[in-house]
Amino acid sequence: MVIYRLFSNIFDNYQSSLSLFTNLKISFKRLFFFIFLGISLFFLLSCSAQETTHGNKIDEIDIQKIQLNRTTKNDIKFILGPPSFQGSFDSRKIYYSKIKRQTPLGRQAVINSSELYVFLFDENDILLEMKKVESVPSSITYDKDKTEAPGVSLGILEQIFFNLQRRQNTE
Repeated sequence: MVIYRLFSNIFDNYQSSLSLFTNLKISFKRLFFFIFLGISLFFLLSCSAQETTHGNKIDEIDIQKIQLNRTTKNDIKFILGPPSFQGSFDSRKIYYSKIKRQTPLGRQAVINSSELYVFLFDENDILLEMKKVESVPSSITYDKDKTEAPGVSLGILEQIFFNLQRRQNTE
């Protein structure tokens, strides 16, 4: 009888420890499931389409402040900020561009709208002409091939000797 009670107590303790272990195991599984679910939801909600604006912020109110034959180049730079780019070959033109672009989730970027303002000045930097070009450019396709650069096909020793030779030629 004593042996039965001893084995009965051991078995009961074993059963209770097993049920405690099983309960802990189920609790940890649920905890990890909720953590995984929370992280997954966080990443899914953070993946969204992006809309970006490149260039200068150009408002109609600022454009209305600009007057032909009165406004100077410095006035325009004060009103609109620095130009996006300037005309080459001393053409006396400055350009302000604004491009709104949207990148849908998992797709290629699409240009929604684009504006280009062209300002032409005389010799005294007084505004002669102002044009607004509004056109959405056609889609741009990028060449997937890499541009071959010198030295890409050379080995390490060949590159070292090539650079040494080039350095000697410049000295």
